[in-house]
Amino acid sequence: MGSWGTGIFDDDIAQDWLGDFEADPVGAVTAAFDAVQSEPAGTYLEMDVVVAALAAGEALATALGRPAAGLSDDVAQTLNAQAAAVAAAGLDPVQAAQVVERAGGPDSEKGERETWFQEADHAAFLAAVAELRARLAMEPATG
Repeated sequence: MGSWGTGIFDDDIAQDWLGDFEADPVGAVTAAFDAVQSEPAGTYLEMDVVVAALAAGEALATALGRPAAGLSDDVAQTLNAQAAAVAAAGLDPVQAAQVVERAGGPDSEKGERETWFQEADHAAFLAAVAELRARLAMEPATG
């Protein structure tokens, strides 16, 4: 049985995704977003698709200078090491926010209430998704 938590990188699937991300950061992010976007609206999203999309959203947010607070040092280091490549890809953060919203929604294996043993854990997961979505949808800072 694998590890499981309420944070974006708090499970084995997300940790495995980081390996793909290290090897091909832009490819891993775009593949994760494409996997969600290629499914018709209302289609149930399986756990591996959901977790990859959320991790990819976090990678893009980090690349945009909007990292999550509280990431482990290893995860933060991995995301930061590839941030320039992801930022240079010109991915649309608003579109990414929509992918994240769908991945964390009720039509996803991780977003549905029945997946969680505790209501508080479900609420914490939904809060993490909402916080990520908000960071992606932020207006860029102007200098």
